[in-house]
Amino acid sequence: MTLKKESLNTNFSPDLKVEYGKFGGMYVPDPFSPALDGFADVISGIKSNADFLSLWETALIAMKPKDIEIKFIGKILNTDVYRTASLTRQFVISGYLALAKYLKLTPAFAVDSRSDLDLFLQGTRALDLKPYIALNKEIGKDRMLVETLNKTGAMVEVEKCETLFDDPGLYAFQYCISNISTALFIPVHSNVGPYPFLSITSGFVEGYSKILREAVDSELPSLPDAILAGGYPGTSAIAVFKAFENTDVRIISVEKPIDGEQEECYCGMYSKIVLRGEKEEILSPELIQCWENGDVDRVFAEDFDSAIVAVDQSGIALIVEED
Repeated sequence: MTLKKESLNTNFSPDLKVEYGKFGGMYVPDPFSPALDGFADVISGIKSNADFLSLWETALIAMKPKDIEIKFIGKILNTDVYRTASLTRQFVISGYLALAKYLKLTPAFAVDSRSDLDLFLQGTRALDLKPYIALNKEIGKDRMLVETLNKTGAMVEVEKCETLFDDPGLYAFQYCISNISTALFIPVHSNVGPYPFLSITSGFVEGYSKILREAVDSELPSLPDAILAGGYPGTSAIAVFKAFENTDVRIISVEKPIDGEQEECYCGMYSKIVLRGEKEEILSPELIQCWENGDVDRVFAEDFDSAIVAVDQSGIALIVEED
């Protein structure tokens, strides 16, 4: 399915009143709560705003999203397996950058990978934004890159990840909270942030889910019996859920085996953190709720192929992979 300009234009209608059970609540210092409530009111006022949607479209196109290709890759036992690349990161990042431009705020984001940095820079250039960028320790070692980013007018944070915790997302969030009236926090991987960020991210994910559903309907012989997507960061699994809710499609989130799980507050919200060796990964409250409601099956496996075997899936299976 070819991504055309008109197919990218989607309504932005996040449900700002949605709750995710005990998780996803707002945990920020009290002085900032009224500001975030005011921010939620602003978001309500720009739903489906034509100027905002045009900015979103501009940023998304600048990221050069690939055509949605659904490829048959072979059989696993009795299952015909197809694969496609998820575009949730492009939809979420471009949406937040458009929001920053529309509201005249400084986008504040964290970078853990060069691919994410490339997407951010494509979007900020297209919208002429001067961001705050927190780099992780590994990427921050590239001093030539840091110097180049500074020359573009970006504010680049590298010292904190080198001397404190190597957690750029935390510092991007702290910058936003410290500059609540002039900066916009942009969650990248997990669906994190205090109210109303979870709902905003979910609204951007829904933009991709509509296109994914159109591609599946046009390119597969029938609806898949199962669709698999990553349980972390979880946005692709949520996109699949939104696209195929109220159908008979079995939705499966796949994660590598974990060493432990605990509840914790992170970037202004309450969620669960899974432990894999020394690595901590923050789960999406929205996906947790889908697990608890039985809407999405949570499976632990080393890869998608192993997950298909583990759940004894048959028929047609589609794998939605992070690009």
